[in-house]
Amino acid sequence: MPVADFSIFQRTLTASRAWVLLTLIASGVGAGASALLADDLVSNEQANKHGLQRAWFAHIRVDRTRHRISNWTLDGNHLFALTTDGTVQAINAETGETLWVVEIATRSDSTVGLAVNSEHVAVLSATRLHILDRRDGRLRWSRSIGGAPSSSPALSKRHVYVALLSGRIEGYELEKSSADPWNYQSVGRSFHSPVATRNVVSWPTDEGYLYVGSIDNPRPLYRIQTNDEIVAAPTDQEPYLYVASLDGYLYCFHELTGTELWRYSTGFSIVSKPAIVGDRAFVASERPALHCIDSATGKRLWRVAGVSQFVAQGGHSSYGLDQRGTLSILDKETGSLIGRIATSSRVSAIVNDQSDRIFLVTSRGFVQCLREIGATEPTWYRGTTSEKEKAEDPDASADENPFEEQDLSAGAEESATEVAPTEEAEADDAKLFLE
Repeated sequence: MPVADFSIFQRTLTASRAWVLLTLIASGVGAGASALLADDLVSNEQANKHGLQRAWFAHIRVDRTRHRISNWTLDGNHLFALTTDGTVQAINAETGETLWVVEIATRSDSTVGLAVNSEHVAVLSATRLHILDRRDGRLRWSRSIGGAPSSSPALSKRHVYVALLSGRIEGYELEKSSADPWNYQSVGRSFHSPVATRNVVSWPTDEGYLYVGSIDNPRPLYRIQTNDEIVAAPTDQEPYLYVASLDGYLYCFHELTGTELWRYSTGFSIVSKPAIVGDRAFVASERPALHCIDSATGKRLWRVAGVSQFVAQGGHSSYGLDQRGTLSILDKETGSLIGRIATSSRVSAIVNDQSDRIFLVTSRGFVQCLREIGATEPTWYRGTTSEKEKAEDPDASADENPFEEQDLSAGAEESATEVAPTEEAEADDAKLFLE
């Protein structure tokens, strides 16, 4: 279908904070909207008491009476929001300024998720894949995919990967939209996003397998089996992949060999994606507890009960959120509780393992950025997609496959270090949980 037929994609605009505030006032429901905003926002007075300040707040263009935000994606200085009515909004993550807004689907379509690289934004809506220009939201191409998608897509420099509910993974060339996609049928069904690194693309299934494939010459390379279903996407920090499972373990694998380096036991199922910040890995167990682990050895550094989500790591403190929307300020070295900032149960957080910024959001479209006082410039812990792509070796052979001898059915058989909680630590956590 020609691009001209998609005039809906051309409804692109830029706006300032003033526009955002005017939209909020115009689309709000009187005092009710003001009350929601007051409950969800952290005031500067609240923040200052705990060494923080509110850098900015904004509102995503969404009809709150009928629709919600279905996906938040952070990449460097850009924050992207996808609504259930098919609107994509790009925001400057340092200033809160809206960069562009585009409607990519009719309101009857269901949106699934989005992904970004240095040049593109990939959006799944119903069974269609849309590729937008990251700079201005302009549509590059759109096409149907091979079935019902299960999650957000993944983008490498040259391909976009889509996981289907059936367990099949599809890879589409970004510069040849009409080409037949690469596809591979996994064992089990896939409910979570693939993850693209500089070298590999990986995707989990409900049979406990993590599949790993070559990134820009698509082919399956090997698979690894855990002891239970994997219900969260893996996280990468080259050259390692970190994957959590319902068996309660966080696993660390070498992405180039499939060798398991270590596994860490939380004692309870893990349903959230781990976050890797420098030499630390953070993961939350289903019985609410935030675990901080040495990312190289799997040794536990600390654990705090009652915290259900990692939020960010600042220069002075680590930050987590509980199920009631309370932001916990934790000592970075020991995990000791320093303070709490109460918001509301509507508030969640964007897991930020890229920088020291704290992003609190709601499904109704409010977003606010907090930072430590004096941290006017962000501290970066990992490269953006642009930096990762620049680091690629242009002379690397697309046909080279270092995994040719791997047995897909075997998984990794190397010995690994297993790190489990001590009885003393379990007792400490029980006390913290009760408190």
